[in-house]
Amino acid sequence: AVGDITSATITNATTMVIDLTAAKQLSLEATAGFGADGLLDTNTPDQIDIAAGFTRDAALNASTTDAAVNIVPTYADTARPTVSSFTSTTVDGSYNSGDAINITANMSEAVLGGSQMTVLLDSRSGNKVELTALQNGTTLVGTYTVAGADSSGDLKVSSYSLTDASGNLDSVLDVAGNAMSSVAIPGSQNLSDNSALVIDNVALFGNKTQNIGSSNPTQGETFALTFVESVKNTAALTAEVVGDAMFGATATPASTGWSNSDKTLTIALGAGETLNTNGQTFKFTSILDLADNESTDVIYTFEIA
Repeated sequence: AVGDITSATITNATTMVIDLTAAKQLSLEATAGFGADGLLDTNTPDQIDIAAGFTRDAALNASTTDAAVNIVPTYADTARPTVSSFTSTTVDGSYNSGDAINITANMSEAVLGGSQMTVLLDSRSGNKVELTALQNGTTLVGTYTVAGADSSGDLKVSSYSLTDASGNLDSVLDVAGNAMSSVAIPGSQNLSDNSALVIDNVALFGNKTQNIGSSNPTQGETFALTFVESVKNTAALTAEVVGDAMFGATATPASTGWSNSDKTLTIALGAGETLNTNGQTFKFTSILDLADNESTDVIYTFEIA
């Protein structure tokens, strides 16, 4: 309608440039099927019908012969969509084999549903995940399932491409039909910049000799056990320590505290307790890391310098 148009200018014998109001532009782009987004399986261009009388001469006489149907327009939007960031809806933490992790590519503008790209993750050589726009919008999503050989201290996208894992061509199109071409990693907006996802399939806990100081600790004194990575089942390890008679009087058991991101277990001896045998050992039945990888029957040998 007239109220939707800010200007309509004939630029040559066969071309008219029509500028819409901002409100009408947004409304038009939000219409199902707009632009390159065909309503059927195959995307097809828009068509515009012109009613007679749309054009007028300088004296404002309306034309009676300017009606047209099925005119295919071109749009002023020629900007290609790009990836603005990689993120994940998966909670930050450590994950191991079989865990599912969301990978999301956030786009600079709305793209057509069905658009696809493939990302290569740093967790293993050739570890590819296909991302798909499930509907018209600004995100493409996929699921990364961790395999037993995978490892990453802070999961990131190494690269991405417009081919799928089998080498077939993919495409990412905006609503005006412009195809993405750049596959540059967005600066400071990689997955590792926006999430903290650790891929860990190996528990590193092992037998250890622990130096606990230059004298035998007695009642109220403390000594610490250190672990090579954070412990998840801290409550279970605490229960093993305070419930073991090797420290002395069971009526006043040792107390414990965890620190250093649960890598350090500090033990305070209770009344009547002492640790005075050089080479004495203590066995932890099961130690879990943050990804639930397990080490069993880990032996700590106490050395007194």
